[in-house]
Amino acid sequence: MSRTLLKVSLFIVLIFFSWKFYAQTKGIKISDLKPFIQLFEAEEQKEIEPITTIKKEVDPKENLRIEEIFACTINLTSAAGTDSQTICEEQNIVNITYEVLGSGSVSVIGLPTGVTYSMSGNTLTISGAPGSGTAGSYPFEVNASGGSCAGTTTETGTITVTPETEITSQPVGETVCQNGSVTDLSVAATGTGTISYEWFVNSSNSYSGATSVGTGATHTPDISNDGTFYYFATATSATCGSVNSDIVQLTVTPETEITSQPVGETVCQNGSVTDLSVAATGTGTISYEW
Repeated sequence: MSRTLLKVSLFIVLIFFSWKFYAQTKGIKISDLKPFIQLFEAEEQKEIEPITTIKKEVDPKENLRIEEIFACTINLTSAAGTDSQTICEEQNIVNITYEVLGSGSVSVIGLPTGVTYSMSGNTLTISGAPGSGTAGSYPFEVNASGGSCAGTTTETGTITVTPETEITSQPVGETVCQNGSVTDLSVAATGTGTISYEWFVNSSNSYSGATSVGTGATHTPDISNDGTFYYFATATSATCGSVNSDIVQLTVTPETEITSQPVGETVCQNGSVTDLSVAATGTGTISYEW
């Protein structure tokens, strides 16, 4: 309450009681003092104005600098789980993408050979195919720093590279006689999981148009017919696909065969006789012994 208002209130109270005393001595009714009572009540109920808060405005001329520091954000935008994937050697990974905000520079470390990253606007893309011989686990880091970043923000992931299916022992061709003996063809391969094998034969030196003739790591070729035959095997793993072996040539030469038999006869002692003769076919020079 201000000093002026306090003085006025005290003055009104003084007048009120003075009039009351005067009224009692002169026989004046209290109701006649109603205007003074109302004035007193009005002054008592008068709202006191609050103290005004003084705000100091910053003068732009003072050139005050307000600096706000933001944390960088790195958000995975490719499908969930793409930042932790398993891939075979020499096969393209599923692209991994991130939205990177607020950074001045972005780097990725720990990627396998053959896998790279690139930035386009706020989008970071990791893509490519791990090279041959890169099998292993590759924990990688995406780091964002500079710009409006406070320090370095990091997101992590893992690319696991499994070995490609690879032939480690090739089959060997040979030349054999028809219906003779033959060495089994064999093959060996490495890869991820269980390796299965299938054998093929062809009449030409080609993988195309071949006929399946058996399964397993070894195969006994058919040599009941003469001719030149081309064999190869396919090694397959459930995870990293299949690979063909070398094509090998198996030559089956015709077996030696009598084509003209000698003919017997009856002759006189010391008489004339027809020579016995024989003819045969086979591979190379045929020799005869009687």
